[in-house]
Amino acid sequence: MRSQYRCAAVAALFGALIRGSGASEVFQVPFTTDNPADGSDPAVRPPATYGPDGPWQAVWMMLGTYHRENLIDDFNGGPRVPMWPTGSLILQVAERAAGGVYDINNGTASEPWNEFGNGGDNDMRLADWYVNQTSEGVCVFDGVTLLNQRFDGSSTANANASIYAMNTTKVTLRDGTTYRPVVGNLALGRPIEYFLGTSIVEQMKNNGLIASSSFGLHMGSAPLKQRGSLILGGYDENRVIGPVAVFRMELGEPIIFLIDVNIGVETGRWPFNATEIPSLWEKTTDLGGITVTEYFGGKEGYVVVSPNPAVPGIYLPTPVCANVAKYLPVTLDDRTGYYLWNTEDPTYWAIVNSGAYLAFTFADSSAANVTIKVPMTLLKLTLEAPIMSTPTAYFPCHDRAENATYWELGRAFLQAAFFGLSLDTNLTFLAQAPGPTLEQSVVRTLKPEDRTLVSQPDSAFVDSWRSQWLALESDTPGGSSSSKKSISGGSIVGIIIGVVAGVALLAAAGWFAWRKRNLHTKLPFEPIELHTGGKNRGTPRPNGSEKDIKEVGDNPVHEIGNSPILEMESPAPRTLNEAPGSPGVYEMPADSFVAMDRRDKKEPLNLI
Repeated sequence: MRSQYRCAAVAALFGALIRGSGASEVFQVPFTTDNPADGSDPAVRPPATYGPDGPWQAVWMMLGTYHRENLIDDFNGGPRVPMWPTGSLILQVAERAAGGVYDINNGTASEPWNEFGNGGDNDMRLADWYVNQTSEGVCVFDGVTLLNQRFDGSSTANANASIYAMNTTKVTLRDGTTYRPVVGNLALGRPIEYFLGTSIVEQMKNNGLIASSSFGLHMGSAPLKQRGSLILGGYDENRVIGPVAVFRMELGEPIIFLIDVNIGVETGRWPFNATEIPSLWEKTTDLGGITVTEYFGGKEGYVVVSPNPAVPGIYLPTPVCANVAKYLPVTLDDRTGYYLWNTEDPTYWAIVNSGAYLAFTFADSSAANVTIKVPMTLLKLTLEAPIMSTPTAYFPCHDRAENATYWELGRAFLQAAFFGLSLDTNLTFLAQAPGPTLEQSVVRTLKPEDRTLVSQPDSAFVDSWRSQWLALESDTPGGSSSSKKSISGGSIVGIIIGVVAGVALLAAAGWFAWRKRNLHTKLPFEPIELHTGGKNRGTPRPNGSEKDIKEVGDNPVHEIGNSPILEMESPAPRTLNEAPGSPGVYEMPADSFVAMDRRDKKEPLNLI
């Protein structure tokens, strides 16, 4: 009976939490790699990761309108569908005829109010521009349900969504191969004046489920098992590092100026063959891009870019990606149009496991420059069928110049960046995101009037990646590389030899000093094998023929007894070796030293 009361009390507690009126003011949408606390049958959940150019993790939602009072209720509601969380204007999902699960004839969908394809408008805005996806279908209004990962607010959110129901959809590859995309687009933006539609986050705000019409997103990394984070009405403070760039929005889109791209190393050895890598940025010659940049007030040489989780790669003006590729062990595959990593190159392992990064510098609305670093570890993704017959590592950078007006930073970039959007203030936020070693989640509410975010210090970036980058410092297959930015392997050997020689000289000097002080005491044995630790004490002294031992002073020099002069034996044969591969003597840069207190750690001390 007592256990029944306990169960009832627990159920009542969870019921009270779940039925809450949204007092937390935020709503955390689960990712496909999460284990949602919904009591649902795992068989109806979507797969954890998606390709064929990832692996990626998506968020998931349910088609249809469902309610749930508490955690002990069965909740096997409508079909779960994986979605890319975007700032686009309209939710995008495939019908059954296109290989999806949405049924436009379910009895709850409205009459079509717009048509895409077949000569209609096919500009999905922040959705599928750069993935060469074509589709046809109609727009309807229908109910969708989001689940909340948090227990301090409503467990579900129902919205009347603007849905683009695709009855055909395909992605066409460079060689003509096609495949059906299986992940839809979750629209978290707001329709502009001339576009009929609804906003999911505005409905949730009006219903008291979230504090503001906003979201904070970090896609995370599926290969590194770093969970993604999507907070509606707020953001996770520990997903925001350093200065936060703030940009205004125009016509429902963020206006973000990209001004430079560079390669660098945050900590540890310099893994590249080139000793110096200049800026990889070049001014675009695309007339459309130049016109758009000028229209929104950007300086010459700037381009407008947009964060877009609906596309996989990083799409930049020609020839920026080609410039980057010159310094990496990658080859452009003519058939697919992807840069493929040469995994047999000696520098490959070092680059993708080191503190090397691709840096993007932006000029925000205050003209301040903010740099976001994407570690090379995150830029080693995998192509699978139908793109490649066997899993193949690729570098997700693509040059685009054909009639481009702006460029996009897709999921590859958003693995390392925080992307936030506020419809209340018409602002977009962009900041550095952490690596796989995360601190505990600290969710903050974004108020309708907020124009800034709380962030972690710059040092949190290195701390969040340290566990990944230490592997390179201690064990690098295929030899080592060096440059002026690090101590070379040859220099390390030289240092070790010098230290050993110094210790040996100090030991010898100490021994002779001790022997001089104790010569008045006759030893029964000659100390000829000191390195044995006393196991073999030497040979007996000769008896009866010793000469007097004289102290060295102003008197003539005397030979010390008849003791033979013996060379100290070495525990192992010694050979003199030149430090291998040392290109020269380099000065260690002042900013490359990182003090680490290892007194309480059991990690080995690594020489970098």
